[in-house]
Amino acid sequence: MSMVPSKTPPVPLRDFERISQSILGILVAENAHITASCLFFGVIGESILNRHYKLKARAVVGSAAFNLGGPKPIAFANPEGESVSVGEENFHCWVEANGWFLDFSSLVYPEIAVSLWGQPCPRMVFQKPLVKSSLAMSELQSQGAFYCRPDDALTQEAIAGFRSKLAYSDLTEICTEWYRKPPRQMPPIGLGDQHGNAKPAFLAPVKFNGVWS
Repeated sequence: MSMVPSKTPPVPLRDFERISQSILGILVAENAHITASCLFFGVIGESILNRHYKLKARAVVGSAAFNLGGPKPIAFANPEGESVSVGEENFHCWVEANGWFLDFSSLVYPEIAVSLWGQPCPRMVFQKPLVKSSLAMSELQSQGAFYCRPDDALTQEAIAGFRSKLAYSDLTEICTEWYRKPPRQMPPIGLGDQHGNAKPAFLAPVKFNGVWS
């Protein structure tokens, strides 16, 4: 989504945290692999932004990389010489709105970093104007620098595949309906399993401690 970014972030920080916590709460209740759940963060995040914030948000799939202060950038793509390719096994999903890049999975960047580096990175909000994206992965020299390149074909394929799974579309609707803007409370909800038993889902207690600048 190419457009002049709004002067202020489309999502206030408290709301960004609440959205991320609600999605993570659903994933934890479902025993999901949280470090490989970017489609959940992207698709559910898009749904919440469109319904509760009236934004024209869009979940996007493609290649992405971030300098999070570790030994090397975290990359969700396959570097090929001077170019980058993405595929079914190695991609990232984020949300674009008002010319901004929003990654609600930044709530679990530390866990992703541990899985790759063996040590965590700071747990900070990642919400930046798309125009600040680096032109190449090799340019990620400073902490907080990022690179993203959408792949339209993969976006359509991956998100259509996600939404075609009834369980995933159900979770998207459940989380979107459950969501409340802060400071309103979000009491636990019950999620039914395949046997008809209810299991509780709670707003994840994990909090951000800053913003990537």
